[in-house]
Amino acid sequence: MRTHPYCLYCAFRQAVKASSIATSDSARRLGAVLLSLLEIAKFSRTMDEPPAKLGTKVHEIVKLVTENPDPYEKVKEKSNELAREVARSIEVNGLMDAIELSIAGNVIDYVSLSVNTELKRRIFDAMSQGLFIDERNKLIDKLERINQNGEIIYLADNAGEIVFDEILIDFIKEEFDLRVILVVRGGPLVNDATLKDVEEIGMISKVDEVITTGKAMSGVLLDEVPSDLVKRIWKSDFIISKGQGNFESIEPLFGRGKVALLLRAKCSPVARELGVPLGSNVVKIV
Repeated sequence: MRTHPYCLYCAFRQAVKASSIATSDSARRLGAVLLSLLEIAKFSRTMDEPPAKLGTKVHEIVKLVTENPDPYEKVKEKSNELAREVARSIEVNGLMDAIELSIAGNVIDYVSLSVNTELKRRIFDAMSQGLFIDERNKLIDKLERINQNGEIIYLADNAGEIVFDEILIDFIKEEFDLRVILVVRGGPLVNDATLKDVEEIGMISKVDEVITTGKAMSGVLLDEVPSDLVKRIWKSDFIISKGQGNFESIEPLFGRGKVALLLRAKCSPVARELGVPLGSNVVKIV
């Protein structure tokens, strides 16, 4: 996905928010925002690269200037904690429900993390909204066709959300004889899931292997991740991609019918790319 003009504004807004979370030092906050603006201006010269790459650069600037390597650490811990509480109270009846729940879990990206009742309400609201594009049956059919020792790549998105991904993976492993390879970020960036987050919720035992992107990044930037991971992704039988950052960054993998996009269209550029209303829940095979 190419960068849209709105993505530049979004990157600036993220820089302001992240710097305010990262430090109370007003000079460092200002420095982080100003350097981010310079990077945004530089990036805007071509707009050919995915917005996930711009987001990565902006957040790395914020971490460097504020001298805070993980501004969202406490947010992620709270996300995992609340998600586990909510997950225990939700009844999931089969794979179809588990797929929808994993998308609903994406609301953790922007909800208030003060109380689990608020998160629970948002989860149920997202599920009751339904799917604007619903290709769950196609997804299940794909998994059935590669059953018997096939290998799928699961591209995780956010902390907290991974609790609901774990539920989906449990159902996949229960119904199909497949190896599930979980891919998480190689370092902290916003609230994206890292190896530490996966370990924290005990998810490692639920998958066959966990691979990181090698460094902090938004999405899975195929020209920056380790070559071994790129090979694994291309050779895999199927890919489940969660969230917008992954969608923005893996477009070269589209067009083979081997990628399932599971996401909520939270911004107008992504909604336009998918041809759906803003805020839509989507399961789409590409």
